[in-house]
Amino acid sequence: MKTRAMVLMILVTMCGGAARAQSPSSPAGLRGAPQSADEQADTQGTEPPALPKRIRVGGNVMEAKLVNKVVPAYPPPAKMAHVEGTVILNAVIGRDGAVKDLKIVSGHPLLAQAAVDAVRRWRYQTTLLNGDPVEVETEIDVNFTLARSDAAGTPANLTVDAERVKAEKAALDAVDPATVADIRQMVDLAGVKAQMVRVMNVLMGQLRPLMIGKLPASDYREQLIDEVIANMTQRFSTDEFIDLYIPVMARHFSDDEIKGIIAFYESPVGRHYVQEQPAVSGEFQAEMTEHWQKVDMPQLMSEMMQKIKADHPELEEKTPQH
Repeated sequence: MKTRAMVLMILVTMCGGAARAQSPSSPAGLRGAPQSADEQADTQGTEPPALPKRIRVGGNVMEAKLVNKVVPAYPPPAKMAHVEGTVILNAVIGRDGAVKDLKIVSGHPLLAQAAVDAVRRWRYQTTLLNGDPVEVETEIDVNFTLARSDAAGTPANLTVDAERVKAEKAALDAVDPATVADIRQMVDLAGVKAQMVRVMNVLMGQLRPLMIGKLPASDYREQLIDEVIANMTQRFSTDEFIDLYIPVMARHFSDDEIKGIIAFYESPVGRHYVQEQPAVSGEFQAEMTEHWQKVDMPQLMSEMMQKIKADHPELEEKTPQH
């Protein structure tokens, strides 16, 4: 009997322990008990994501945040070559608003470095994301535009001869429009522009020493002169000098004769053209030389000298006097 009572007590004790182990009031997992791997993963997944270190912002938005904008200096070679345009840069702005990195996306080579040099000195307001400063990647447009009229202070001997320009236009307007059209067609067929380029090359070879003598010694004097010559050569692809040629031709040939040159180069009219060509060429070269000396060269030389004096005032008293 005692044996049975003892066995019964042992069973009751074991059942009570098992019940307490399964009871929902058990502190397991509620009062600092170790978590399983799955529970830890679930807890970690609820943490907020890390903020980005760099964001991309549009150029117009960033332009409104500028606090210091340095205007780029116009490169003298670009100015003398009449180069204009926009340089596009990809920029990284640091958390402090300073420009950290710049890459050239597009733009004329004569303008690109000046844009980079200026933008490196720009400063922006700090950009915040959720209250924290971040780097910004953006695109910057730097525009270069030449002033159309800047004759103030230009020496009298370097002033464009307005009367000469007026006279040239009047001479062209005096030719019958039908004759003008015929001469332009003849010019294309006869390769007159190529002849003018040959004349211009001779003229530039003669004037180059004079241009060197008029400019003070500098690191970029030769480059400036090369740019001027390139600019003048490019002008021969336009009608600037053809407009001088037309009145000269109209003085020597009637419109019917010009039509004959176009239609039949070896006809009697063509022979007349060959006969008159030396006189035409001589007069045209004289017109072109006078135009260069009184219109183009004063303008180009004035621009070069004004820029050099502005950039290097110490050279002004050393400038050769002519």
